[in-house]
Amino acid sequence: MPRWIFILLVVLFYQILLWGVTYSLRWVLGLNSFKWQTLTLFILANGLLVIAMMRIYHGSIAVFASILALLWIWTIVALVIAILWLILGHKAEVTLRILLPVGFLGLVLWGWFNAYSPVVRYFNIHIDKPVSPFKVMVASDLHLGKQVGIKALDKLAALAEREKPDIILLPGDIINDTAAPYLAKNMFTHLGKLKATHGVYATLGNHEFYGNAKENADAIRLSGIKLLRNESVEVSKKFIVIGRDDDHAEHRPPLEKLIPKNTQLPILVMDHRPTEIEEASHLPIDIQVSGHTHKGQIFPANFITKLVYLLDYGYKNINDRHFFVTSGYGFWGIPLRLGSRAEIFIINVN
Repeated sequence: MPRWIFILLVVLFYQILLWGVTYSLRWVLGLNSFKWQTLTLFILANGLLVIAMMRIYHGSIAVFASILALLWIWTIVALVIAILWLILGHKAEVTLRILLPVGFLGLVLWGWFNAYSPVVRYFNIHIDKPVSPFKVMVASDLHLGKQVGIKALDKLAALAEREKPDIILLPGDIINDTAAPYLAKNMFTHLGKLKATHGVYATLGNHEFYGNAKENADAIRLSGIKLLRNESVEVSKKFIVIGRDDDHAEHRPPLEKLIPKNTQLPILVMDHRPTEIEEASHLPIDIQVSGHTHKGQIFPANFITKLVYLLDYGYKNINDRHFFVTSGYGFWGIPLRLGSRAEIFIINVN
């Protein structure tokens, strides 16, 4: 889809949501006339839209996306209330007027809980190589910055301590655009608490490239984590780890050029976006881990990611290669998740 069509659809969707929210808000407040308030709301909301599109200040896109998400959540509840009103009639109108804002607040709180309360997803796979069983921990899309920081990192380190993985893979979007908050709060010391028997490895995602990629890469290395940028490394004579820059980067070499000639050891690939799964499924790799999609983060965006990617979430075996896409440990923009959950993957390999 051309970029201008996508932007046009977003703007149109935004206007529809604004109209729906102002109409339902007028009903909740019992106002017959809402002309000036409606006009003011439209001017302010579209002013924010202009600021976001012109990128007048850093983070304006994230703020706009957050407003869009809140409008959408209100609309979901309003649609449910409208259906109940059609069924129950005017006799339930007072109760329904109360339920709309209460339901909205409830969904927001539930989304907040999903964003900040990670779960562990377990997978068991077999590869056709004579190796001892090992355990891989995957944590993608940390988005470290103003909203995800030290507390989340310490919780992640505690999960790693509990699970005792042989290796930890962080496939991109570790830093959210700029390293400034990460450095100011010394987050690298807390990221460095992640421990695994054979080390912690990471690669860069699109958000590291939205900022200064070199500065973000250097900031990640301060933690002691081994950052792989279009390179492979043999780990403890047990497996090969390949880390690819996000495909946002220019002149990214194809995966086949990063695979060593000796493929007797298990080959683990980190590729932030799951855009080249079909190509990778024909190469001599064993496991690929990705993130980026957030599983849509907020319903119904998960249906969009399903349309865009061959595998937008979970696990898929293709040609005896094992592909994983996680919804991520952090979040982007608004600190809410509906239809998705903050998580890590634990992959037990036999």
